[in-house]
Amino acid sequence: GGGGGGGGGGGVDSIASSLSAAAGSSGVGGVLGAARSSDDGLFERLMLTDPDDVFPLGYNIIFIVINGYYIIRWLLSHEIFSSALQFSEQEEDLYVRCFEPLGFRRAQFQRLLRTASFETSGEGGTILSEQGQPLSDVFVPISG
Repeated sequence: GGGGGGGGGGGVDSIASSLSAAAGSSGVGGVLGAARSSDDGLFERLMLTDPDDVFPLGYNIIFIVINGYYIIRWLLSHEIFSSALQFSEQEEDLYVRCFEPLGFRRAQFQRLLRTASFETSGEGGTILSEQGQPLSDVFVPISG
């Protein structure tokens, strides 16, 4: 016994379609129909959303995107994730001797290195600045 769910293998489809028909115009049928159809895109499913839910749904989507951005930004700026940064021997030496004692984190030093260049002076030396002239660069002498 029981009610016809054995022979044709379409018992689940007939139950879902009867639920959809029973729901009628209450709004549940549209959501159930969208949940059943795997061919519908996200946009079509959103179009079937109850109008009272549109504002909270939109707010939540914007909230997730903005907070996701700030979480990624926070993760990238912290020492835990920047400790894996590999510096060259010269960069590591500069960091340990000059910037780490000043409280710079490795991630901060890495951002500074993006615009930095290492220069080696020749035999006669290089004039870095002249008294009374404005400086356009910052110099950190490593040795000499």
